[in-house]
Amino acid sequence: MRFLLEEIERFKQAWPLIKLCTGESFEKEHWKRLFTILKLSKDASLDKLKFGELVVAIPVMIKKAKEIKELSDKAQGEVTIREAIHELRAWCDNTEFILTEHESNGRQTPLIKEWKDVMTQVSDHQSLILSLKESRFYGGFADQIEQIEKKLGGIDDYLAKLNVIQRKWVYLEPIFMRGALP
Repeated sequence: MRFLLEEIERFKQAWPLIKLCTGESFEKEHWKRLFTILKLSKDASLDKLKFGELVVAIPVMIKKAKEIKELSDKAQGEVTIREAIHELRAWCDNTEFILTEHESNGRQTPLIKEWKDVMTQVSDHQSLILSLKESRFYGGFADQIEQIEKKLGGIDDYLAKLNVIQRKWVYLEPIFMRGALP
């Protein structure tokens, strides 16, 4: 009876660790690492894993609780970074300028409207990139994040220049159309 109570107590200790390993955040690489931590057989895979194998690994699981928690944190952190990268790419692919028609001397010129909104969005996304770079899980995503960072930096620079050009055009176009220059 005492043996059974000890086993139940160990299972209670291991249950939170098992729960850490569930969910969509665990990718193939995380499972592989978990199997290594638990010292399961080399041919162990998620497809063939049996609950009994986890039960047998409970003593190891309890000893390696810190490593399992770190692995879970890593999986969650990587999910957050993946979602942020997906959000940034979707924004880059789908954002459109809101244009308005500027009419002068019978000519219509499309001008970008809502500059403040677009510039704020770019700035917000640049801040997101900086926070992603400070994540301890940044390493696996460095290339993707730096690529997006370069694009956002270019967009920010181009938009600032385009804004100046557009304002000058709106101001100077009527002057040039009246024949102010020879």
